[in-house]
Amino acid sequence: MSIKKDTKRSSSMQSVMALVTYMINNGIELQEIADAASCDLAVFSDMDQRLAYTQIQQIWHLAIKRFIDYELGFKVASNITLNNLGVVGYIILSAPTLKDSLERLCHYHSIISEGVSLNIVQKDNMLGVECKLCDEKPIVLREVVDTFFSTIIQIFKHYAGEYIALLDMELQYCANSVQVYKNTFGVVPKFFKERNIMWFDASFLDQVNKCADKETFNILKFQADKLLDELTSESFSAEIKRNIYKQIFDCEKPSIKNTAENIGYSKRALQYKLSEQNTSFRILLEQSRQEIASKSLKEGVSSSDTAFLLGYSDLSAFNRAFKKWYGTTPSGFKNMT
Repeated sequence: MSIKKDTKRSSSMQSVMALVTYMINNGIELQEIADAASCDLAVFSDMDQRLAYTQIQQIWHLAIKRFIDYELGFKVASNITLNNLGVVGYIILSAPTLKDSLERLCHYHSIISEGVSLNIVQKDNMLGVECKLCDEKPIVLREVVDTFFSTIIQIFKHYAGEYIALLDMELQYCANSVQVYKNTFGVVPKFFKERNIMWFDASFLDQVNKCADKETFNILKFQADKLLDELTSESFSAEIKRNIYKQIFDCEKPSIKNTAENIGYSKRALQYKLSEQNTSFRILLEQSRQEIASKSLKEGVSSSDTAFLLGYSDLSAFNRAFKKWYGTTPSGFKNMT
């Protein structure tokens, strides 16, 4: 299986479908959901597809506006099955211990969603799972965190055969009612804290997972590692191209030295990481120039201004490069579009 994605931060279609299915079952048409996400209906039938984090935010906005339900995150989570989590769900199911399940979930969570960060935190006799949205000021916070946290508890309850009452819980937001939190997590959270974290009894998590299967666990880990490598590779290349774009639009000449400094790498480390992903700075620079050139011409920017923006010494050099990319001259391209 390969992943189809266009953006740095995205979520698997399998995970998104838990929210989409809940919305459809409660009266929202799929076309309206697609319109909110600015995507085609066919996207929702391709489980190898990934939706951009911004698109998922818009779907959440629609659900929140339509339902006005403070328990929305819990209700969406109640519809989540292992299928919605893909290979990560079955890794959790087959892990040797409950602690291994949590650690694998945090390690592979990007396969499910790159818009959310899950991290293991240890403190005295407690082990915590911290949930953090990647936006500095997330618009949708409560519903997403409620969904992730209640899904974790649900997995243990239904698939590991254990109900886990937390030792403590911290949330950055306040609840309209604490009862649903107490019913789900066994504790009343501490609200308006600096982070979102669930605290487990560490010794309890060391017990053997009743569904453990070592052979299946190792096979699925191998598959998940390949998916994670693919995501990481595409995300890193996208980051480099974004930095190249920024240098171009800041009227700077893109260079590997400046790009490395901008993202906190040495020049040699950047070259090595790109070579591991079978690409190079030169290739990404060429792709960036090609993309900017076609977009600029489509928007009516003149060939001379586009050539200047991209750093070509003269118009003829730009024309030669453009014909190499698209098999026609800039003027011919404009006529076609």
